[in-house]
Amino acid sequence: MGLGVLDADGRAQAGVAIPLGTLVLIDRSVDHAYLLLAPGAPQPVTFPSNSVELGF
Repeated sequence: MGLGVLDADGRAQAGVAIPLGTLVLIDRSVDHAYLLLAPGAPQPVTFPSNSVELGF
């Protein structure tokens, strides 16, 4: 899990660091999704993304 911020254009970047030699991920996949939060708001989750499958 990570925490980031959006730039003035509403954009951000994400990355996944996998150590060399991590063979357990071969022929596997994981799903990635994100939430946009507004801390202090009555409804702090403002947007949930659709998940995207990452294959290895």
